[in-house]
Amino acid sequence: MEFHHAHEGVEAYMEPKTVVSPKSVVLIDAVGEWRRFELKEDVSLRRLSAERALPIFDAALTGYPPRMRRRSGPTD
Repeated sequence: MEFHHAHEGVEAYMEPKTVVSPKSVVLIDAVGEWRRFELKEDVSLRRLSAERALPIFDAALTGYPPRMRRRSGPTD
């Protein structure tokens, strides 16, 4: 997850597994740029959170921040 190292103000939003999508995490930076990653297990994300003070949210409960919705998608 190099995105976290290259961007400031990154937050993680966990997305549950669904019938059509695997469990995933969306990393969103301070200006709203974001990336989605499949998450087979959340151990590495929780370790990163503890080591780097990365906030983790449950997207199903909190939704996504407005800064993400202002962006059309990843800019790769």
